[in-house]
Order: sequence, then structure tokens, then C-alpha cells
Amino acid sequence: MEIDLVRGGDHVVAVPRASARARCGTWHYLMVVRRASRPEIRELHANRLQGRLPRIAVPLREGDADIVTELQPVIDRVYAMGSYGATIDYAKAADPPLADADAAWARGVTAG
Repeated sequence: MEIDLVRGGDHVVAVPRASARARCGTWHYLMVVRRASRPEIRELHANRLQGRLPRIAVPLREGDADIVTELQPVIDRVYAMGSYGATIDYAKAADPPLADADAAWARGVTAG
């Protein structure tokens, strides 16, 4: 499983950006699941900034049932336990810049 939560810079998942855009449209965050039993198939989960991160079925060993993982609570916990709020100046414009609607949403989130 790969999770790309970086909005800019190098594309870091093992699915070409053009292929992911063709399958998912536009996204801010991209998650990729690949099963050992079918390595040629990659399941893509695209997410926009304003949406909660999805629940994803994570494969275990072949023959074992997937486990469903809620990504948003994991990221929320990492944020709460880390020093992000103290080290990131959310009053500054995002880099890369956000679209107007996303920037307005982000201002509302950081103000609350």
C-alpha cells in the first residue's frame, strides 16, 4: 500500500501520474493498493483536500481476508501526537497554492 499525501513535488506512487489522472481525474492525495496475488493490478483511491481520507481494504497474505483501515483517524492521530500545529504556519499561503475554493475551505478550518 502506498499513500501520497504530498500535494506538490515529485509523484511518488508506483502508478504513472498520467495513468492515475486518466482513471481518477484530479486529486490532492492518492492511495494505491497492490495485491501480491495480482501485482499487475493497482487499486487507486483518489481524494480531494476537503474530503475525509477513505476507508481502504488492505490485503494481508493470500487467502486471508482484507482488513479495512480508516485512514482519516490515523492521520488525525499522527497530527495530534506530532508537532505540526506548532511548526507549520497555517496563516501563510499553501505551497503549491490552493485553488480559490480549497483556500477558502482551509481558512475556515484553521480559523475554527
